[in-house]
Amino acid sequence: RMLRDPLLHNVRLVGALPEERVREVMAAGDILLLPSEREGIAIVLLEAMAMGVAPVAADVGGHRELATPDCGVLIPQSGNEERAYVAALISLLTDPDRRAHISANARRRIVDHFRLEQMGERMDALIRAASHLHTTAPRAAPSGDVAQRSATSVIRQARRDRNVARLWQQIDEPPFPHSGAQRLALALIRRARCTFRPLYRRLVGHDAHPIRRGVLAVRDLATRWIYGE
Repeated sequence: RMLRDPLLHNVRLVGALPEERVREVMAAGDILLLPSEREGIAIVLLEAMAMGVAPVAADVGGHRELATPDCGVLIPQSGNEERAYVAALISLLTDPDRRAHISANARRRIVDHFRLEQMGERMDALIRAASHLHTTAPRAAPSGDVAQRSATSVIRQARRDRNVARLWQQIDEPPFPHSGAQRLALALIRRARCTFRPLYRRLVGHDAHPIRRGVLAVRDLATRWIYGE
């Protein structure tokens, strides 16, 4: 359906490509668009910058460590990211000098600060520093009570995450909902998620949004009631 849209007649979905072809395609590009909801540090962002491609990416995870203001455009999460992405793309597409400047700075930043041997040396230095601190100023071991509370908290969180995942699955795994009311509620929750998720994703821009907090609170209550944990 997307490909039938006349506005997208220049869109080409290439599918999976071999590594050599990926480099060729990226080298031919001008801009990388990476509107991720969550990332650590996206490897594709590092690769694009190394190839001299100007990045327009989500301001999530560790992207600020790579794409500083002079070598990329980072879009903060909000309720209006779509407009911000459009403005950033139009600005770069209509200003080739600025785009070339950002592209050159992006490649220079990777070459100067993120070469493989540099990252290896930095990691080695951090491990040695941590080992030195452990020897010279070790942290006190936690008490048995603290350790037990921590272990209990981790186990409860793991169970919660497992049951939240089951809440969205279409094929149940044990523990099953026991009553007819629980099974009906589970079916309604899954149907509501499929129906309203696009609207929810448009309204909720970040983790602190009140709608998100409310939805997660209802989800957690339903999970505990349905699965009894």
